[in-house]
Amino acid sequence: MCESIGQYGPGLKVPSVHELRVPLLKKEVEDTQKVMEDHKKEWAEKGYSILLDGWRDSIAQKDIVNFLVNSPKGSVFIKSVDVSEIVKDDDWL
Repeated sequence: MCESIGQYGPGLKVPSVHELRVPLLKKEVEDTQKVMEDHKKEWAEKGYSILLDGWRDSIAQKDIVNFLVNSPKGSVFIKSVDVSEIVKDDDWL
């Protein structure tokens, strides 16, 4: 990235905080939703697997579980959940 900036030269306009937080973020959200629609169509046609990835944040001392969905199209991150206050056993899972 730095090399690309250097190749562009001193005339490169850096986006403002507003541009980053509003229109550029909105466009990224829309693009991500379109990608998710494609994945969901494939899930309906070919099926999927739900993947869980647990880890511990050693700085904040929190147990986190990441939820992902895997299909032939690839893996997609869905969300993370702080499970620090939940007893982690097979009944809970």
